[in-house]
Amino acid sequence: MARDRDGPKIIFQVLVDPELDMALIFPSVQEIGHGWGMESNDLKEANKRYFRNIEDATTRYGSPLYAEDLSNLPPALIFTAECDPLRDAGEAYGRRLWDAGVEATVLRCVGHPHGARKLSTITTSAYQGTLKIAALLQAYGVEAFKPMD
Repeated sequence: MARDRDGPKIIFQVLVDPELDMALIFPSVQEIGHGWGMESNDLKEANKRYFRNIEDATTRYGSPLYAEDLSNLPPALIFTAECDPLRDAGEAYGRRLWDAGVEATVLRCVGHPHGARKLSTITTSAYQGTLKIAALLQAYGVEAFKPMD
């Protein structure tokens, strides 16, 4: 929307376990949508609070993955989690950005459930992911941050 309406200027996308497909059609929603802390039924119920119907959920602003044109968007770092029902949509978005000529990096956090980035003070892999975010933001001119001890 920022691109289409001339602002605000976004210089970089950092997407962590993003929900980019509000229609929830990707295989990981069913394959991992039970027993990992993020239930597919809960996702469906939450989406009903945002959208009147499935058609609204699949508009380009409701689900960025469904936008016809993803060109001229800012570079992106997309973190997905191996055990997250949102995984497949996040990775598909990264591929679509790349195909549209947008610099996109997708990192899958092996063995992680949805929201594992919050564990950066107790797991090495989550901490390393947080450091990667900081380094990329700094490279794009955004003041880096340090995870809390």
